[in-house]
Amino acid sequence: DIISTEIQRLERTTERYLDLSRRQEANLRLQDPMQLIRELIQQEGTHLPITFHLRGDGDETAIDEDIFRRSLRNLFRNSIEANADEISISVATQARCVVVSVSDNGDGMDPAQKDSAFDPFFTTKANGTGLGLAICRQELESFGGSIQIVSTKIGCCFQLTLPR
Repeated sequence: DIISTEIQRLERTTERYLDLSRRQEANLRLQDPMQLIRELIQQEGTHLPITFHLRGDGDETAIDEDIFRRSLRNLFRNSIEANADEISISVATQARCVVVSVSDNGDGMDPAQKDSAFDPFFTTKANGTGLGLAICRQELESFGGSIQIVSTKIGCCFQLTLPR
């Protein structure tokens, strides 16, 4: 069942890449982001060389599950490629939004990299396309969400804001 579900997600992801030039309607459903994160960590955690820490509170909000999962997977992959061995995820429910913070203990980014991180085709990786974070931002914004880099002393921290 998991393999079948993930194949379907990959097919949808491929379709999204092909349709980047057209804005897609988000498929919003009321969901608990904590539950989605737990499921993703359970599915991905055994295959990734990283330790996850999860804390916070969950409250249902309108989320496009595929967009949310793709965004988190991209951040996990980026953390691993930045030599992180731990990822901390916190979820905070606020009056108008849910904030999901994803922090790692990897190499981090210098100020110039932070300024360009969401630009299409910007990459610091030899085999990177530079589309991961640009697509994350575009997709999250399609349903009123956002993503930003938060300054940290060690590693990197991204904040995903989901509207309520």
